Amino acid sequence: MEPGSTIVVENLSKVYPLRQPHVNEEGEMITEHWALKNISFEIREGESVGIVGENGSGKSTLLKVLAGVTQPTSGEARIRGRVASVLDIGAGFHQELSGRENVFLNGQILGFSKREIQEQYDEIVSFSGIEKFIEEPVKNYSNGMYLRLAFSIMAHLNFDVYLFDEVLSVGDEDFRKKSFPKINSLINRGKTVVLISHNFSEIATLCSMVYTIHEGRLAMKDTIERFRLSLISKDVTLPYFVERLSVEVKDTNGENQSTFLNSEALFIEINNVYKEDKTDNNIALRLKDNLGSTIFSTSPSLTKEGVAEIDYAGSRKYVMMVPPHYFNRGTFFIDIIYFNEGGIVEEVNNISYFTIRLNPVYKEVIKLGEKGRIRTFFEWKIG
Repeated sequence: MEPGSTIVVENLSKVYPLRQPHVNEEGEMITEHWALKNISFEIREGESVGIVGENGSGKSTLLKVLAGVTQPTSGEARIRGRVASVLDIGAGFHQELSGRENVFLNGQILGFSKREIQEQYDEIVSFSGIEKFIEEPVKNYSNGMYLRLAFSIMAHLNFDVYLFDEVLSVGDEDFRKKSFPKINSLINRGKTVVLISHNFSEIATLCSMVYTIHEGRLAMKDTIERFRLSLISKDVTLPYFVERLSVEVKDTNGENQSTFLNSEALFIEINNVYKEDKTDNNIALRLKDNLGSTIFSTSPSLTKEGVAEIDYAGSRKYVMMVPPHYFNRGTFFIDIIYFNEGGIVEEVNNISYFTIRLNPVYKEVIKLGEKGRIRTFFEWKIG
């Protein structure tokens, strides 16, 4: 293994025999399924890598091989350091034991001493949110409770490599909101993270590289910037009353940018041309976070004084300035909404995005702002 590498995969294949062989379109008898076929890649220490692909492409099989849950048919996967994996719901839990007993059993199987687990036990249980049921046998747990406890164990014990399979898609919204910054904190601490998710905006925010698996093969390796661009609507379907719509994010020099420090101002510019001379529809901007949750919606019609009378007909350019020190770190996506007195008429989703990084000057208080999407300064009076 090369210095600095945490995961090395070489010519990895996994073949499963089919219980019911079938004849393909070429008339050949198919008796086996190649879940993975000759995959090779390397992940450096401290990298966060997203793995995407359609259902059945081999993503979960790859993580199971990396976790040692299943053995490859050929090739090899080498990992340096302690590995934590949150894969199948309830994997690694003894059904007849209580949640508390499984915390210690799981931790000791993974190589931690009873003292190390005890030091983190209260935090593990508190984060999982299942304190009331921790003495109950896990066979009575729901899928969401399984996930909460499994994720909490892995996130609070000190591993070098973390493998997550759709961990943010299971469980209730409150737990997902807690899990996301927890994974982010692992990345910020220099841990190596491999994440499977169908929520591409999660991948776009958390990961530094993206691998695409297609029919068991490594189809593409993308930088996160290229991947983010792929999320933006290329062929925007415009409302019937709009001839042209573009949204650009610019810096103070008027240059198009996609990444800003939180200490910088940014400008969102909307260029809109209606097909007709006059329209009854107003325009609004909706900003979403990486989880698809709305941060805010705003419109040129809305001012401090009330609702402004704006002529929206013809060709118009609208510029909204976001002041410095407004957003927390993360990736944000822009929707355009057309509305009138009757409500929303049309929406154009994910037409643009931008990413906020924290200015290193504020590294001393980074932990204070890990949660939440807004990170602004308020006026304080000290008496």
